[in-house]
Amino acid sequence: MTSGSTRCVDTPQALKQRFGQGYLLTLDFVPYRAAEMRAFIDRCLNREAQPTDVCLQTAKFEIGDDPILVSRLFVTMHSESRAHGITHWGISQGRLNDVFMHVVADKEVPS
Repeated sequence: MTSGSTRCVDTPQALKQRFGQGYLLTLDFVPYRAAEMRAFIDRCLNREAQPTDVCLQTAKFEIGDDPILVSRLFVTMHSESRAHGITHWGISQGRLNDVFMHVVADKEVPS
């Protein structure tokens, strides 16, 4: 609900698919290799990637919803991540809370 009116009703998965901003790459890295990790992620995403969140040795990047990019990223991370200072990583859908914030910020929600 926003301003007393219902904005959307559906299952959590359907709301993520309809209003979400795509997938999220979360990774842990060796702190002294942060620059190397950033260059690797930029190369993987074919752009200068700005993390949405960085805390000590963890970073999160929005990667969009292009299925080809996501599959290529998965393969590349699996085979090369450790060589670039990345110790753990995962790809997930955005959080439902982010979807709600997106819906509330929009003036109009498509039906």
